[in-house]
Amino acid sequence: MPTSPMPTSPVPTGPTSTSPIVQIAQSPKSRQPKAIPFTDFPGAMSAVIAGKRITKQEWKDTEVYGELRDGLLMIRLYGEWKKWIINEGDLMGKDWIVI
Repeated sequence: MPTSPMPTSPVPTGPTSTSPIVQIAQSPKSRQPKAIPFTDFPGAMSAVIAGKRITKQEWKDTEVYGELRDGLLMIRLYGEWKKWIINEGDLMGKDWIVI
């Protein structure tokens, strides 16, 4: 029974080879998105008291945020500072983000 010759190398290396050379591209390291830790309203207020800014996921804009200014809870909204009147949605929200 005739046998076909076994290749000595899995990938041809010489310039006279008739087999196609398959190159495997090295993919860059994939970056996993950083998990955003959410908190509830009391947690958000603890962060504000500690001097942090807070926002909500539902606002989808980190340029809208709250912080303490001159002892008052203020919100930066459309480029202006406003007194923040807390509502039930704020109190019950579980999507607060400390920024």
